[in-house]
Amino acid sequence: MSITEELLRLILGPVRSDIRPLVVAVEQTSDLLYREKMTQSDIHVTTDIYPVVAEKVRKKESTIAKSVERLAMLCWESLDGEQMMQIIGKCLNRQPAPREVLFYLAFYVHHQRPFYPATLSELFAPSIAL
Repeated sequence: MSITEELLRLILGPVRSDIRPLVVAVEQTSDLLYREKMTQSDIHVTTDIYPVVAEKVRKKESTIAKSVERLAMLCWESLDGEQMMQIIGKCLNRQPAPREVLFYLAFYVHHQRPFYPATLSELFAPSIAL
């Protein structure tokens, strides 16, 4: 079981849904961000993520898109305050788009720390290090 799958199973608990589409989508997002060095604004889920996931999971792109979107929203709804702080780094007042959930999860899996720095010292640490 991959780290991504372990994280999603921890967040979602036992679910009837197949979580592979979301696992592969998070891993593809991570590959694009950290192996291919793409920026978030350059990544388009409909052209860069869903086709790859569809090929790996052997399902239609439209099926994958719906599945990833549903699972990302279920993931968001399943996060408690402590998990949200651990993964995202702050409590959000609004429900993020599925695309944002992919970025939050990919960042957390890759770096093992929250997407947003918890403190100002973490935010500015590289610039004030001596």
